[in-house]
Amino acid sequence: MRNTILVVMLFFFNNLRAQTPVKYEAVVEVPCGKEGDIFSSARKWFSESFKDSKMVLDINDKESGELSGNFTIPFSSNIHWGSDCTKGFIHANISIYIKEGKYKYEIKNFNHDASSNSCNYSFGVITDDKECPVDIKSQNKKWENKVWKELQARSESAAENLISSLNASMQNTNNNDW
Repeated sequence: MRNTILVVMLFFFNNLRAQTPVKYEAVVEVPCGKEGDIFSSARKWFSESFKDSKMVLDINDKESGELSGNFTIPFSSNIHWGSDCTKGFIHANISIYIKEGKYKYEIKNFNHDASSNSCNYSFGVITDDKECPVDIKSQNKKWENKVWKELQARSESAAENLISSLNASMQNTNNNDW
C-alpha cells in the first residue's frame, strides 16, 4: 500500500509543470533625470505608442510615479492548417514606475484569446514552457507546439519593440533645451 501511494505521488509530481508566465522587466537609470521630467516623458511615450482604442491607460498617477495600461497585439498564425481557429489577440499589461533618476518597466500577463472565432482555439496565458501546456481538442501536439512557439515569438517581439521605443524616448528626458 505504501509503495502504491509513493508511485502515485511520484507520478503526480512528475507531471506538474513549472509554468512561469512570460514577463519582461528592468530598471533603467536616467542620469540627472528629475522624477517629474521622467514621468512626463513616460506619459508622452504612452500617448504616442498606444493610439489604438484597445489600449487603456488604467493608472496615470504622477504622485506615486505609476503609469499602467493594457494593450493588444493582433494574432493570426502563419501555420496554414487550423490558423483561422487561432486568429484573435494577445492581451498584455505594461507598467512604468518612476523614481528620481530611474524608471522600471514591466510588460506581463500575455494572454492569447481567440474567442471571436467559431472554433475558438485560445491558448490562454503565455508561459516560458518549451512545449504547449494547453490541450487543444481535435488538434495534434506537433501543431499545438508550432502555434505555441509562434505565440511566444510574437509576444517577445512586441515586448522588445516596446522596450526599445520606451528606452529611446526616455533618453530625451533631459533634452529640454530649445
